[in-house]
Amino acid sequence: MSQIILIASGDSIAHYGKILQQSLPDSRSIQIVNGYMEAAVDYARHQMPEDTDVIIARGNTAKLLKSAHLTVPVVTIPITDSDLVHSIQKAQTLYGGANSQIAYIGMEDVIRSVQAFLDILNCDIRLYPVTSSQDIEYSIKRAKKEQIHVVIGGQYTQKLAEEYGLKSVLLESSLNSLKEAYDRALEVQKGVQLQKKKLQERLTMIHSIFDGIVSINEKRKVTLCNPSAEKYLKLSSSKVIGKSYIQLFEDTECALINQVLLSGQSAADHPFTLHGTTYLLSVHPVMVHGRNKGVILSLHPYQPRNIRQTEPSILPTPKYSFSSFFDLTGNAPAFRQAVSLGLLYARSDEPVLIIGEDGTGRETFAHCIHCESSRKNELFLAREASLLNTEDLLAASQGTLYIRSIENLSQEMTAVLIDVLRTHTIFLPDSRTRQNLDFRLIAGSSVDLSKQLAGSLYYLIHSLLLPLPSLAQRKEDIIPLFFRYLGECRCTDEPEIRELLMNYDWPGNIRQLQGICRRLVLLCLDNGIIDKAMLKYHLDDSGYFAHLSDMEQSVSGDVSKASPETFPKIPSPVQSSPEIPGFIIHNQFVSWEELNGLDRYYHGKKSLIASHLGISRSTLWRYLKEMEESRK
Repeated sequence: MSQIILIASGDSIAHYGKILQQSLPDSRSIQIVNGYMEAAVDYARHQMPEDTDVIIARGNTAKLLKSAHLTVPVVTIPITDSDLVHSIQKAQTLYGGANSQIAYIGMEDVIRSVQAFLDILNCDIRLYPVTSSQDIEYSIKRAKKEQIHVVIGGQYTQKLAEEYGLKSVLLESSLNSLKEAYDRALEVQKGVQLQKKKLQERLTMIHSIFDGIVSINEKRKVTLCNPSAEKYLKLSSSKVIGKSYIQLFEDTECALINQVLLSGQSAADHPFTLHGTTYLLSVHPVMVHGRNKGVILSLHPYQPRNIRQTEPSILPTPKYSFSSFFDLTGNAPAFRQAVSLGLLYARSDEPVLIIGEDGTGRETFAHCIHCESSRKNELFLAREASLLNTEDLLAASQGTLYIRSIENLSQEMTAVLIDVLRTHTIFLPDSRTRQNLDFRLIAGSSVDLSKQLAGSLYYLIHSLLLPLPSLAQRKEDIIPLFFRYLGECRCTDEPEIRELLMNYDWPGNIRQLQGICRRLVLLCLDNGIIDKAMLKYHLDDSGYFAHLSDMEQSVSGDVSKASPETFPKIPSPVQSSPEIPGFIIHNQFVSWEELNGLDRYYHGKKSLIASHLGISRSTLWRYLKEMEESRK
């Protein structure tokens, strides 16, 4: 049942509330709660019934409730002239001396009306404006120091005055004042109920439509998630509402949403993939009095026949395997020093410059710094310097922006970035206005930026330098990294393999090591074993390119000239076994699985597969036909 709540700051208001309650046709339409100041705000936030339409309160309690930005409107009980006259007369009788020894403690706006009233009555009463319970206590102490004998104020003022040994008079509101506030609350309640009805109609419509609808407020929290959105996101609304939107989408989509939140400009039909399905996402700002108070997201499955193909407005950002420095592998002193610096820099909000060869993990370190920082719950956005634009800067607001190879930044974006770093604002040409912009900048480079970057930018971002060692400079970490990336694959000839790894110079650093391990894992799927010969061959990629000249000849039609020896080697063939079907080709057993692997490798080009095996195309077709018929 919808109701009005009276928060009575004292027994007097509570007493009048009960009289009013008993006079109503339905006494349940108003509920009385005794409390004042911060305690009243706490009640309204955490204990107030959900069906409350309006709050009635008095004085500073009402003012605090209004400033708490509650979803329920607050009606203030007025202080009438007769209430003031009664309290002043009572204080004068109680003290019996000069008016200047009497003080009124109250809200600033009430103080102004009291001042005008006192001027008419020629009363000289001290006035102490307050906005919180701490202010009231301070004013009581001040009144005692200034030899005030009687204070006029609310319930909390009276309570503290007694504690400090001062006489006090309660500024009481009359029953008529309460009735006036109640009549006003009834008018407000009608408007609230009408808004609730309209909202319910909208929610019914939103919940019945095919599109997934998600609303996000200006604090970046989800406030609504309809059933279609629950279905697409595979999350119930109870687990979504009140949470940050960055937990629902990948970095690219989060950047787009953040961009609309900041710029107030809509984005339509952005394609993205969620749980294996492609959707189109549209983001629209919610503008109130010219200010963006949030965004509405709509998403629906992608339908090529009805919807025009569009390019994503923001380039995708990769997922990151590591979110903490403690997930990284390495005990080399230079590497541990870099980790220590990263942890230290994460505490600051200053720009960080990560310097290291390509493949040393600059972006991984940037992401780890972000995840250890106070911005860890916000967006981490990684962008190529040559492609950076103002939309990226807007999208990164509140989060972290990582710029890859910052030496490739255009002159235009260099000037924009310098301006943003100096002023913490960004100029928007369309509206010719400036907007506050707050993000953490991390940049990466493999060159000496003191010679490559404009000095005006370099000296803005060089405060925190973080050098990363190459893999050759942290040789003791090569073996642990290699076996970590291999996963469950096993190695024969392990001493020789270790020696090969340690003697290799690793020009591509960790990125090269990871790539080779991925290849080895796929190539040893049959038996999960890697030997010295296999590793030695794949440490040098030249074997994979040696066949290109012969490949050009085969493309022109002369396939016979393509020598099998020039093609990449596959792992040694599995020996003939009753359990493994296959064919004997040139005294070697080739399994069906290996034939399928060659078919995938050469993209179905039978001439190249036949050349690799050293047989004719007709023989290959016969093998493939036998294999197909045997599987039926």
